[in-house]
Amino acid sequence: MDGLDVLSKILYPVTTGEFVGRYFQREPLLIRGPENKFEELFSTPQFKENLDRVEHIRAVFPLLRQARIGIADIPDMLRAGATICVTGMENAHDSLGHARAEISRVLSYTGKVSFRAYLSPRGSGFDMHFDARVASTLQIAGRKRWWYQVDPATRYPRK
Repeated sequence: MDGLDVLSKILYPVTTGEFVGRYFQREPLLIRGPENKFEELFSTPQFKENLDRVEHIRAVFPLLRQARIGIADIPDMLRAGATICVTGMENAHDSLGHARAEISRVLSYTGKVSFRAYLSPRGSGFDMHFDARVASTLQIAGRKRWWYQVDPATRYPRK
């Protein structure tokens, strides 16, 4: 896949044109790939690197109870069963910063493009919720069960 832009590598084997024309802001898309598909973009060992550069770090518990935390709090929050959510990972990793700029350019997207990273203890994760933004997920490691609804009961819910 050398020579492809980062979005084309993420979407492969779906083309960027097909993604924009059929899926982007329209319907869910699942693309399976090998475990190492995103290794040049980001990897689990990199999660805790440069966290002093990110926008913020949150610990999220069941019922979506959450609090902003510091870097030193991460181990205790994981032991307590929280999912760690880091916003602004593109500030901490050059590969994500370059990817953010390239994705914006390729899509001609003027909205905010950013990377969040999540770290959950085994058997844990977010409760059902609504993302009030366009959200794409790259599963780097582990397993998750995803629930989604193609046609939500409430369009653009406030909470």
